[in-house]
Amino acid sequence: MQVESHVCVRKWHPTMLTSRIQLLAILLSAVLCCVGSTCAVLSKPPKVSAGPHIAFDNPRFDFGKVKEGVKISHTFKIRNLGDTTLVIEKVLTSCGCTVPTMKVSKIQPGRAEDLVVVLDTSIKQGTVTKEIEVYSNDPAAAKSSVFITATVANLHKDLTAADRLKLFQGKCAVCHWKMGLGLEGEDLFKADCAMCHGDRAQGAVGPALAPRDYNTPAVAAHVKQVTSYGSKKHLSMPGFLEDAGGPLTAKEIESIVKYLAELSAGKKG
Repeated sequence: MQVESHVCVRKWHPTMLTSRIQLLAILLSAVLCCVGSTCAVLSKPPKVSAGPHIAFDNPRFDFGKVKEGVKISHTFKIRNLGDTTLVIEKVLTSCGCTVPTMKVSKIQPGRAEDLVVVLDTSIKQGTVTKEIEVYSNDPAAAKSSVFITATVANLHKDLTAADRLKLFQGKCAVCHWKMGLGLEGEDLFKADCAMCHGDRAQGAVGPALAPRDYNTPAVAAHVKQVTSYGSKKHLSMPGFLEDAGGPLTAKEIESIVKYLAELSAGKKG
């Protein structure tokens, strides 16, 4: 008995390929739409708050590794997610080397404006972080902060004596000695010295100054000498004595050494 074998062959036609390509194109367009920020299904408009409401795209920015002695800048976006005008009343920084600028102080609902921050890396070393305080009429956040961070290459080996004295001039003076005007002892140390040596003289970008054996005359004399005339080993350390071009009197420097001795002896809490 002979059994006939039938094979079903579907004939190909060029229009079939065109149709499949069109279908794939439609599917691909749909996927890209949903991945993109303009997809009407997945994207949600920001929630609008009553009154002015301040927000930042990102309140922190890290420049990474940068050179010493250059000016670098970053632009923060300040948004108003409220339904009334957001007023930026003032912008303050933690250091004179950090300069903020805003061309527009009134931000309408749903809009954003630029806050440009310029950091001068002169006389800096290691990782530094600067805070920028933004004051506004947002009742829930009258004071907000953004931060910039940079890791500055240590090129202080090339500094001249004149370069080191820049710490006492211009914008640098705000942080490096003006806050200590009229102070002595612990208060003067925390105003002028703590930023490099730590609040408790435990060391930071500068070496630890406590605890040390200040009962040994040579130790006390060395700290006084370096504070007065600068360090030959750590070239970022200038001389703070008036005779060396610095802002402090011999009596004020003596009060710092006395405080460090008391701190090392445990007499300061």
